[in-house]
Amino acid sequence: MIRKVKFYTLGCKTNQYETQAIRESIISKKRFEETPPSEKADIYIVNTCTVTAKADRNSRWTINHCHRENPNAKILVTGCLAELDDKMIKDLPGVFLIAKNRDKHRIKDFLNTTYDIRHTIYGRQDYTPLKISGFQNRTKAFIKIQDGCDNFCAYCKVPLARGRSRSRDVEGIVEEVARLLDSGFKELVLTGICLGDWGKGLEGDFKLPELLEKITKINRDFRVRLSSIEPNLIEDNLIEKVARDDKICNHLHIPLQSGSDKILKTMRRPYTANEYLRTIKKIRKAIPAISITSDVMVGFPGESLKDFNATVRLIKDIFPSRLHIFPYSKRRGTPAYILNDKLTPKEKKARREILVNLSEKLSYKYRRRFLGKTVSGLIEAKRDPGTDLLTGYTDTYIRFLLKGDDSLMGKITALKINKLAGKSTFCKHLSG
Repeated sequence: MIRKVKFYTLGCKTNQYETQAIRESIISKKRFEETPPSEKADIYIVNTCTVTAKADRNSRWTINHCHRENPNAKILVTGCLAELDDKMIKDLPGVFLIAKNRDKHRIKDFLNTTYDIRHTIYGRQDYTPLKISGFQNRTKAFIKIQDGCDNFCAYCKVPLARGRSRSRDVEGIVEEVARLLDSGFKELVLTGICLGDWGKGLEGDFKLPELLEKITKINRDFRVRLSSIEPNLIEDNLIEKVARDDKICNHLHIPLQSGSDKILKTMRRPYTANEYLRTIKKIRKAIPAISITSDVMVGFPGESLKDFNATVRLIKDIFPSRLHIFPYSKRRGTPAYILNDKLTPKEKKARREILVNLSEKLSYKYRRRFLGKTVSGLIEAKRDPGTDLLTGYTDTYIRFLLKGDDSLMGKITALKINKLAGKSTFCKHLSG
């Protein structure tokens, strides 16, 4: 009997990669088939996130949604919330199995066995042997090259859920790149929990530039994008590699969190505001057109108006093309949990709105630099639902809209940016 399976993924690109790996390992057994969104499933696999209190709520809501959709189904829960709060999860209706992050590669076996919930191990773990050959419903594919984190920022539960930093071997990464290129993917996004730590634990002096060199040497038409990378892990040779290699996207996502040295220190972030700014200036000197995107937290305990204003000033100086802005929320088990959080939700919301407005202005200003210019864009396999136009991203991470037929989907092509309208960027396809 073939059982129907449905997958839900919450959180980061690493989770999305791992869900794809689980999907491939299960569907290849031919005893399971993935059901379309409109149909009920026999088994639901929910890959959870716990980075914020909102992520916890969304994960619980998704598990309950699966049970409501089919009260007779079995729900398998994995991911970071399952890692840290399995006692809560096992009491939710419909949950029959909880798999820790380190056991995601064994889920295909657990579906036919009894699995006892284990206690989390926080020490160094081996790299979990996951692999993929495609990516469900996506034009670009994520490649997980690293897991875990050694930073232990005061607000973050991720090291508790993911363990210490560890790296995937070069051979496995390059083999996966080749498989994905054979499957027709034109953009590969290297991802990890602390991407800049890649190479730690491997034999030899390997770092990201050496890995990028091996990947971009492959003689195929594709591009590589780096996901989030910490500012203190951006070295000169990485900047040089991005600057001189046409296959690497001119885009870096570099978390900031705060522009106040006092708050950065309390957060246990390993840099100062000036060090962050110097890194950005160095990158822009080498790559003038590069897109810098970032994460900013508002309302961390002790954040005064002076601290917040310092963040606003630094954001203006670094000129990001996009910001991910989120309010601080208490996370049990982190050092910041015991700190006095004096700001009210209303104050946090007001500060967030200030940064959202600033982000939109800076985004428009950045995109305006490319008006009338030729850019390289990857066109996605789905149309924009609001306009029914083709859509995609330039190598500088500008989302664009484009008139054209479906034959352009999945291709990297030359485009001319010919119109800006609020948050939207419109392009014209340049044939040939």
